[in-house]
Amino acid sequence: MTPISKKDNRWSKIGGALVELLPNGVGAFLLVKISDDGTLKTLWRNPDGDEQGTGDDAKRLQGICCKRQRPVLVHDAEKDIQMRGIRVRSFHSALCVPVFDEDKTLLGVIFAASSETDTFTNDHRYALERFAREYGPALSALREVPTSDREEKTGRFDFLFTPLVLGAVVFALALFALWSFAPSAKEPQPTSTMTPLAIKNEPLEVANLFLEELRERNYDSAWARLDSKLKSDWSPARFASQFSTWTDVGDGAKILESRRVSRAQRHNREAQVVLLESSVSGDRGTWEWNLRKKDGRWSLTSLDGPVKSP
Repeated sequence: MTPISKKDNRWSKIGGALVELLPNGVGAFLLVKISDDGTLKTLWRNPDGDEQGTGDDAKRLQGICCKRQRPVLVHDAEKDIQMRGIRVRSFHSALCVPVFDEDKTLLGVIFAASSETDTFTNDHRYALERFAREYGPALSALREVPTSDREEKTGRFDFLFTPLVLGAVVFALALFALWSFAPSAKEPQPTSTMTPLAIKNEPLEVANLFLEELRERNYDSAWARLDSKLKSDWSPARFASQFSTWTDVGDGAKILESRRVSRAQRHNREAQVVLLESSVSGDRGTWEWNLRKKDGRWSLTSLDGPVKSP
């Protein structure tokens, strides 16, 4: 693992806030992504964590978290399939949460490890996710591009400022100006236009936000994404009770965490998103959620799955 930088004393306050969210004596780390291949550098490390979370098992889990860009929770490393092949263990349970900047670009991860099994719960995961959202901008500001990389990127574009290239640019701009102001024959307008990608993705984004709110048990916000007719048939209290009960029974929480919105089909103002079954034992079948756009806003009109809408 990359040695800790001398600059890490600036992060002692943030690290202290992180430690307060975790059980006593666990290994806690802030790691930042320093290259496109996902290489992580330790920005801060809890001095009370001994050598917990400093082995190849930790690197594997951090890599999985970066690849999936989702939290990864290991209750028992001896039994977890993700830890197969690791002979020497530096932890028996661990939690890894990604950190993003304001543009949803992966910055790094928060990693916590323990020498005991079943140390971390979903409550710890939710707490670290909130922590990651709060301190993501600070991590983004601290990221530094190595000097060699800066020089390489700068030198790569030096040729753009040679006299020959500058002359060609001026000539091209002159031609563009002549073309822009020259009169041209009117062309018939197309009967249809392509829908912008952002608009095509709106149902998918709404479904992902709804799923995330269910995972965080933020049922009031999730209920607010329902269509007005569905709201009238499904009270906030009943909605919260049904999802809370299912989440707390069996592997409901794991299934909800593992499910992904895989695709969206849209036709005019109607859309359907599909969530494929996960690898969690007992999770079966696809879930289908329907959405409708009204007054410029996409809302869910019906839910299929373990909790079905009325």
